[in-house]
Amino acid sequence: MSPDPSRLLSQPSPDAMIRLLVEGLVSLAVRSPMSRQAAVSLAEHFRGPLPSRERNTLIGLNLRANQRMVADSIGTRGKYAVIYSPDREFIFGDGFFHNITSPNHPPHNPTILVPLTPRISVLLVCPLQYTVEPRLVTLVISAEEADAFNRVVQVYAKEMLFFRSESPSLTDDYRQGKHLEFSEPGHIVDDLIESLPGVPPRNRIF
Repeated sequence: MSPDPSRLLSQPSPDAMIRLLVEGLVSLAVRSPMSRQAAVSLAEHFRGPLPSRERNTLIGLNLRANQRMVADSIGTRGKYAVIYSPDREFIFGDGFFHNITSPNHPPHNPTILVPLTPRISVLLVCPLQYTVEPRLVTLVISAEEADAFNRVVQVYAKEMLFFRSESPSLTDDYRQGKHLEFSEPGHIVDDLIESLPGVPPRNRIF
């Protein structure tokens, strides 16, 4: 998916709005089951399975610190796309596309694509290079493009998918029952990022 630039419409983006958007997106990424597992995986690697109370306490401490660290590191920088799907509903999962995984260090190029409602998804990305304006764009997508975004969710989800009225067709990635991730660039999210105004071509994030 490489949308025509004419489909990406610049919108006003005051700093106060961007800060609130960043806080919400980072909170969803940090608190997702995928991130909760990452927050305790190192301790369990060395110590084995932890008692439930100790495990939850460790997760909570790591997640609170991680959210503040990542949100502060982003501030109001980056590029944002609000994606509207009029003809197909977005799904949500216990994992979704983002690279907010380390409880100790924010990513150099934080990237989050999260379905917020059955009709709206939001992309946040801080590319290696980019021009600041336009900072936020909107994009209306087709049913086929929405299906492609939903397949991305199934790559990152492990055990749970959520939908309002349109049950998704399960992919082989989701059937593995693991929090997977893309191993190479060139997928639909990369294509969308490279289509954003002010982002140089081949500016891969991962």
